[in-house]
Amino acid sequence: MPKEIDKSIIEGLVRYKRIDFNDLGYINCIRHNSDMKDFGNRQEYDKAIKEDDEFLLTLLIAYSFERQGFDSRLPQCTMGCVFYSDPRNKTKTHPVSVLIALKEIEEEYGTHEITKLIQREGIENLAKKWFVRTIEHHKKSKRGFNEKDFNTKHLESFLQFFEDSGISELRNTISNNQLNAAYDLLIKGIEGSKKIKGIGPKVAKLIIRDLVFSLTNWGKDEELDSPILEDATVLSYAIPIDLWVRRISLSIPIIGNKVKDSLTISDLAEGNLIDRIDEKLSFAIAELCYTMKLNPMRFDYGAYLFGFNEIKRKIPLEGIYDKLQKNFVKANSTLN
Repeated sequence: MPKEIDKSIIEGLVRYKRIDFNDLGYINCIRHNSDMKDFGNRQEYDKAIKEDDEFLLTLLIAYSFERQGFDSRLPQCTMGCVFYSDPRNKTKTHPVSVLIALKEIEEEYGTHEITKLIQREGIENLAKKWFVRTIEHHKKSKRGFNEKDFNTKHLESFLQFFEDSGISELRNTISNNQLNAAYDLLIKGIEGSKKIKGIGPKVAKLIIRDLVFSLTNWGKDEELDSPILEDATVLSYAIPIDLWVRRISLSIPIIGNKVKDSLTISDLAEGNLIDRIDEKLSFAIAELCYTMKLNPMRFDYGAYLFGFNEIKRKIPLEGIYDKLQKNFVKANSTLN
């Protein structure tokens, strides 16, 4: 019976009512604070993902700098948007400064094509100008700028990735369900070129997950027809693990026990145990959902939203499990 309860919880998270793909609060908050036009609806956003290389590049940059952990929260939102009014939501200062600086450079050169900017300046010079302008704008916000963890090389690596057709290759690999290839591209970079600076495993999986939602015809579906992909391993590259996904998932015995049983003595002896657990957790979520023919990315997103909206940080794992049962089993099932 416990396994049936756990399966009901997994299904409940996949179908969690707060999953709303039409909610573009975060990306629109980043855009209008960067003096860019908001997306009016999800269709506009998905179209930009599919067709606009520059937008996709700026999205990668925003995801990277938003989640590097050294930044401060934007002091205010220029539009007073609903997203920012919730104190738990954070729009950080570094990605906004980076995107405003790029927009200003484009306006000075009279072009909105990064390709033309690279042709005129070269990657190294353009990255330097972009970085200097970013610092200049950031100082206006009266917030500290972290030059130790963020420097010209970050922007240079993104421009090189763009120049080497990395954006179109990333789009193509995800559209063709080659999620492992997309992960390697973000982590290792284009073959024979430098890797992207500022994108690690967690951010890479987050980018892939969110792009799958836009670039595939199955990404947003609750149910998953297994033949779409080769196996669960491929799906695991689109399962980012943050605090909430980790705590929610490990509280569910069918998932927690699977991760525990897969840990080896070598894993326990390594310094980065959390990283090893997260890697195995991505696979466990992907494999279990794959077996149940449910979309593991929907579970991942649902677990994050459930934790963010309904779980307090200090609640123990057993308390989380009780809360999950109350929401997805006791009220909606005859299992108990």
